[in-house]
Amino acid sequence: MTNTNNEIDIRGIEDFLYLEAQLLDDVKLMEWMELYDAEGKYWMPSSLEQTCAETEISILYESKLLMDVRRRNFGHKLSASMEYAIRGCRIIGNVRLSKEQPDASLIRVLSNFHAHLFYRDEVTLFAGKYTHDLKIVGGTYKIVQKRVDLINADGVQRNLLIYI
Repeated sequence: MTNTNNEIDIRGIEDFLYLEAQLLDDVKLMEWMELYDAEGKYWMPSSLEQTCAETEISILYESKLLMDVRRRNFGHKLSASMEYAIRGCRIIGNVRLSKEQPDASLIRVLSNFHAHLFYRDEVTLFAGKYTHDLKIVGGTYKIVQKRVDLINADGVQRNLLIYI
């Protein structure tokens, strides 16, 4: 959160981001969704230059309601995605505060990532940059928006079975 000098606790933010990555690695989608604010959004733009998820086509742009639909489908016994296990390993680094903060109520955090996902005897690598807009609610961080900028966002994407 913040210390007595009202400085942002970057180590606490790193721990929060590591927790988020661990929940995704362990495919604990319900617990992962609890990290989001009630109005939270998950955004994966289709280009690095994209500035608005609501007026341009995105790879993913999901509200918490859509995330819950995806979570329920993912875990359903009749879902084709459940025929094979999905395992992941995410590495987050270069965590830093953005020089441009959206407003006084939010903390914008930038980081780099590599995510390796194993599904159907194949490992797929994703790499890029995260932008987390966080707010403090009840003494903990909540994700208001997570932007996932893939380094190959404008390339052909395979089916994304789980969040990156």
